[in-house]
Amino acid sequence: MTIGPGDFFDRAYEVFLTARAKAEVACRGSYRLGGIVTRLEIAGVAMQSRLQRAVCHLQSEHEEEPQLTICAWDNAASRTPMIAPPWSESDYGVRGEIRAFNDARFRTAFDHGSDALSMIDHERRIALFWTRDAAKLPLHESGAPFRMILSWCAERNGGVLMHCGAVSGDTGGVLLAGAGGSGKSTSSLLCLKAGWNYLGDDYCVVQTSPRPHVFSLYNSAKLTHDSAERFGLEHVLPPAHHFDQMKDLFFLYDTPRVRLAGSAVCRLLLLPCVTAQVETTVEAASPGEALRALAPSSIFQLSGAGAVAFERLTQLVRDIPVVRLNLGSDFARIPDVIARCLTRF
Repeated sequence: MTIGPGDFFDRAYEVFLTARAKAEVACRGSYRLGGIVTRLEIAGVAMQSRLQRAVCHLQSEHEEEPQLTICAWDNAASRTPMIAPPWSESDYGVRGEIRAFNDARFRTAFDHGSDALSMIDHERRIALFWTRDAAKLPLHESGAPFRMILSWCAERNGGVLMHCGAVSGDTGGVLLAGAGGSGKSTSSLLCLKAGWNYLGDDYCVVQTSPRPHVFSLYNSAKLTHDSAERFGLEHVLPPAHHFDQMKDLFFLYDTPRVRLAGSAVCRLLLLPCVTAQVETTVEAASPGEALRALAPSSIFQLSGAGAVAFERLTQLVRDIPVVRLNLGSDFARIPDVIARCLTRF
């Protein structure tokens, strides 16, 4: 008997319900993730500690009717085995998508690096996130949990999950886009230190219509090991978690002197790049440059992202000014330069 995506989803969801009933700890809360009212139902202490911290700044005080419910669990907490997958190794796509398990209603992907399955039923607005042992989830899942599911939901609701940083001031929000090492995280955190609102340094959701609007997803931030002290951020940031051989991960929620925001109107897209000069300078950039900075990491990292995401990114870079931010070594002045950009462009 061939098992299709609907049958597999139903059986996997039943496993979650059993795991939730058996787990010593099962939490439930309402959040606004990327502007979407999301109910998180998490079974198990390890799963909760790994996945909840990065999004806790977006938790609602009151239970709201969800637009999406994410059910997260593992085998270890409840000793409830997951059903066997009805696909083989040959069914995996290049970004983990499962062939024949992705259609207008269902999206399915398996991340071999995290050993985690993500699946969504758009019709019922329920998503599943499962792994064998939450204690073994890599730290990047803690810093940006449910990323695949949230990208699918954003696309379904007229948005796009972007690989970018975002901050906001009195006159609106600024997106910072670029490859690793371009300075987007540093610029975002220097603005945070200067009193700006922080929406993220790596991933955000952007709605392009009726006007560009950016929504926070995570309160996490990543910096190379020596960057906090080098940029004068050591008294602003909380204790770090060792992310990998080069970077540390910080969770900014409930940290003194840190202002976290849920959303902002997009006024400007900055393309930071590190230079050898002292002063930070700016110059107009083209929509094409912006797409080259955004599209590879925003689209190619995520299963299922494609033509729709590219179309929305294209619309965004046409709708707001794009500016090249040539970062100098006078770090303290970078937020002032960005603030002037908001009035100049």
